[in-house]
Amino acid sequence: MNTSPQKIWKALYNNDDLRVRIKHYLALTGVLLLFFNGVLLIRGYQSLNTLDATETRRLAEIARDTLRSDLASATILRMPLTTGMDTPTALAAMSAYAKNRNFVLQVETSTGPGKKFPSPYLARIQACDDASLLALGEAHSLLLAHLPCHIVLIKITGQGLWLATPDPERLLTGGQTLGQQHQALVRTLKARLLGLMAAGSGQSPPPEPVSP
Repeated sequence: MNTSPQKIWKALYNNDDLRVRIKHYLALTGVLLLFFNGVLLIRGYQSLNTLDATETRRLAEIARDTLRSDLASATILRMPLTTGMDTPTALAAMSAYAKNRNFVLQVETSTGPGKKFPSPYLARIQACDDASLLALGEAHSLLLAHLPCHIVLIKITGQGLWLATPDPERLLTGGQTLGQQHQALVRTLKARLLGLMAAGSGQSPPPEPVSP
């Protein structure tokens, strides 16, 4: 049986009933597509409407940085150690910074007595007290899985020594907005981490957070 495209088209052209049915199916398909597009548009608008300008901007920054590198890199704070700063000097500077502000650091290094194992970091610093950790857990329990109070001193091949820590604000960016009290706590924690890292890297300390 010869079913060339020309014969099929001719048969379709001569069949009024079939042409009408096809038009109806295409029209119905178009209506359904418009309906689903409208639903997606409304849901997207509702999702964006739950975010304020700061959250939307931060999400855009995370997406940009993730595309440039990866999600792990996009959600951390990091600073390179300046010339003349080494591991002991950095740890001493960070301890002095903490002492002047009346909080205690817990420092663990990958060298010294009993530290024979290979390690991806040169030192790890715990910068939160139990009360701050408890408050963070109340704000968002899963945040604690990211070790938001830990700063690591690492050596990156070809780039030297760096201090790095999870960015608590970026980790909590999204539609689940924290209360004012917990937002202030996260800003305070981030300022503490940035201050410690600036001291340890030999850079100027960042400005203190401004209360709303």
